[in-house]
Amino acid sequence: YGTDLTEVEAQIPINQALTLLPPSDEPIDRMSLNMQTMRRVFDINATVRLQSGDFQVAWPARFDRVREQLDTRTRTVRIVVAVDNPYENIVPGKRPPLAPGMFCEVELRGQPRTGQIVIPRTALRDGHVYLVNDKNRLERRAVQIAFSQGGLACLAGGLKPGERLVVSDPTPAVEGMLVEPHADLDVEQSLVEEATGEGPVR
Repeated sequence: YGTDLTEVEAQIPINQALTLLPPSDEPIDRMSLNMQTMRRVFDINATVRLQSGDFQVAWPARFDRVREQLDTRTRTVRIVVAVDNPYENIVPGKRPPLAPGMFCEVELRGQPRTGQIVIPRTALRDGHVYLVNDKNRLERRAVQIAFSQGGLACLAGGLKPGERLVVSDPTPAVEGMLVEPHADLDVEQSLVEEATGEGPVR
């Protein structure tokens, strides 16, 4: 215990922890996997938040280490982040110190993944999506999902940039039927904000 540093342990589901790793075909040598290598592989930005109702305080944090053992009961990875000088800038009633024992929220951000196609999760229907083709007819297509998070899904295949995705429920959905598409700018804006980290991500 001390006032120069506070550690916070976040339990992250294994599948979500893997999305923090940058895509790479380079194998990792487990024999040389020391903590310095882990910090390089997990190139993470972190924020610790204390929230109660409308009251919220945030501290910038840094990735410190990964606990040696997985939690087999919850299938989570235990990632430890550190907040330096957690007792600085205290404002009574507005900004408390980050003291041991506080129940906090930890936000972890990996490095951006460029060139990815993301869609609203609500547009997925049993591994398929509906598109409007260049003749304004409805088309059903299978897609491959790399991972899902919050309200979005990142695709590994199935769609190309510029194709028109149906984000509402096309009922009845008859493949090949003629449709009159309308751009949903609210859904588009919400998707952009979440995909770029400007909106809430969970």
